[in-house]
Amino acid sequence: MRLSEKEHATLDRLAEHTGASGVLQNKAIEQIQDENFLEANTLLVRQVVPAQDRVIDELSNLLTLAREASKNAVMAADRAYRLTHGLMIALGIVATGLGVLIARAVTRRTERIESALADEKTRAEVTLHSIGEAVITMDVEGRVDRLNKIAQEMTGWNEQEAHGMLLDEVMKVAIATTQEDIGFATDGADGVADQGAQAAQPVRLIARDGREFTIEQNVAPIRDTSGQVIGSVMVFRDVSRSHELSRKLSWAASHDALTGLPNRRQFERRIAEMLDTARLERKRHALLYLDLDQFKVVNDTCGHVAGDELLRQLAGVLTSTMRSSDTLARLGGDEFGILLERCGTDNALAIAEKIRQAVVDFRFVWQDKVFEIGASIGVMAISETSEGAAAVMSAADVACYAAKDRGRNCVHLYLPDDEVMSRRM
Repeated sequence: MRLSEKEHATLDRLAEHTGASGVLQNKAIEQIQDENFLEANTLLVRQVVPAQDRVIDELSNLLTLAREASKNAVMAADRAYRLTHGLMIALGIVATGLGVLIARAVTRRTERIESALADEKTRAEVTLHSIGEAVITMDVEGRVDRLNKIAQEMTGWNEQEAHGMLLDEVMKVAIATTQEDIGFATDGADGVADQGAQAAQPVRLIARDGREFTIEQNVAPIRDTSGQVIGSVMVFRDVSRSHELSRKLSWAASHDALTGLPNRRQFERRIAEMLDTARLERKRHALLYLDLDQFKVVNDTCGHVAGDELLRQLAGVLTSTMRSSDTLARLGGDEFGILLERCGTDNALAIAEKIRQAVVDFRFVWQDKVFEIGASIGVMAISETSEGAAAVMSAADVACYAAKDRGRNCVHLYLPDDEVMSRRM
C-alpha cells in the first residue's frame, strides 16, 4: 500500500529536521575542537536541542498517522464484512447457488482485507525500525509491547524478552547529575506519560549489560479515535556526547585550565555567596589574597614551562592546607585567592601564617636547580558590614601589596585606618 500524502509530508519534514540537526551538532563539535566553548554552548542550547525536539515531534506524528491508517483499515474491513454477511443471508433465501458464489466473493474480499492489514502492519514495522531514535511502545498497563532496533541496542533487551515487562524493569535510569536511581510510574500508560513529560533533564540509562548512556526522553499517551488512552510511546535518544561537551564547557568557564582550580569568575561568585550569608545569617568569613615571591626568578631562569609546573605543584601544596569548606582559586598569574568560610579574624591570620609557612617549606626542583619560594598574603575580614565582592577583593589585594611593602613573605591584615593601607588606597 502506498503512503498517504500526510505520511509523505511527515517523512519529508523528518528527513529535513534530521539533516539539520546533524549539521548543527557537527558545528558544535567543531566549535569545541577550536576551543570556542561559549559559542559551542550557545549553539547547543539555542539550536541543537530545539532541532532534536523537532525530530521527535515528527516521529510522534508519523507513528500517530500509521496507527490511524491501521485503525481505518480495520473499521473498513468490519463494515464490509457486516454488509456482505447480510447480503449473503438475503440472497441465500432466493438461491442457494448464488449463495455459493457470494461466499466465494466474501472469501476473496476477506483475503484482500487481510492482505491490506498485513501490508499496513509491515509498513508500521518498517517505520518503527527505520527511525533513528529509540522507541518503546507500551500497553495501557505500562507494559512493554514493542521495541525498535535502537531501543534494543541501548537497553540490552530484545523484543521477545522485554514483551510484557514493566518499563522500569527494562529501563534502569538514574538522575544524570546525582546518579540517584529513579523509576517510572507503575499506574499505567497515563502515569508513565505524565512522568516522562516531567523528565525534561537528561537522565542516565543503565543498560542490561552495565553500559551507561545519558539520554533525553519524551513520552506521550496513545489514544483511540474516541480519545481513550490505549497505551503510550516513549522516544529517547543518546545525548552522552553533547552532555559531556556541555559539562566540559561549564567546567572550562569556571576553572583555570593550568591548575584545575576555580578561576576568578567562580571565586567572585563564591565571595557573593559568603557576603549573603554574612548579611542574612551574621556569619563571619575571611578572604586571603596570596601573591608568590620569587616566581619571576623561576620564570626568567628556567622559562615559562617551569613557571607553569611551579604553579601546578603549588596548587597542590595550597590545597593540602585547606579545610573542606574553604575555596582555593587561581586569580591569574602567580596570584591565588582563598575563602575561609565561618572563620573569624584571629583564626584567619593563623591559617594565613600556616599557608605562608607551607609555601616557604616547599622546594621547587627543575632540572639541576632548586628554588625557594615565598608568599605575601593579604587578609580581609568579611562581615555583615562588608561592601560588594569587588570592594572586598580590592581591599585584600591592597593588604597583599602592603605585605610586600613590609619586606615580602609575610601576612598583613586589612585595616581601614592603617597608614600603609591609606597610601595604597
